Amino acid sequence: MKKIVVLFGLSVISLFSSISFSAVNLDPEEAAIMQKAEKINQYFSKRKMPLAGYGLDFVIAAEENGLPWNLLPAIAVQESSGGKRDKNNNPFGWGSANIKFADYKEAISVVANKLATHKYYKDKSLSQKLWVYNPEKSYKKKIFKFMEKIKNENGLYRANRMLAR
Repeated sequence: MKKIVVLFGLSVISLFSSISFSAVNLDPEEAAIMQKAEKINQYFSKRKMPLAGYGLDFVIAAEENGLPWNLLPAIAVQESSGGKRDKNNNPFGWGSANIKFADYKEAISVVANKLATHKYYKDKSLSQKLWVYNPEKSYKKKIFKFMEKIKNENGLYRANRMLAR
């Protein structure tokens, strides 16, 4: 229950983009979540990808569904260049990109849930999930590479946005 409350609180905080998260008193768990969100946002922002700003949505969806925090952003980079080539607000190519989503938040939430609970993905390892997602031989390697790049971002997205104002 505490995790849900923490995630909700962080969602509310994220609505106020002028707030620097370093200035907000966060417990270590909250700070780790925000650091991950910042890394995702920084990765997308540096590359001028439309998914910049959705970092916290990615992290919350991953936390709620027991997925690695950088998995969905990596899939979005591979499938649509972080939303640059998405179709139907579907940056993941879900359902051969024919499934329509109202917005990116819905796409993130639905795809995270499906990767955790759908019969094709449930109870599978990450490697097995990726093979089901796309059985191309090199796909898993590409996703792991993007996951590593996102993990290694410096996480200065909000600071850079504030300096640009």
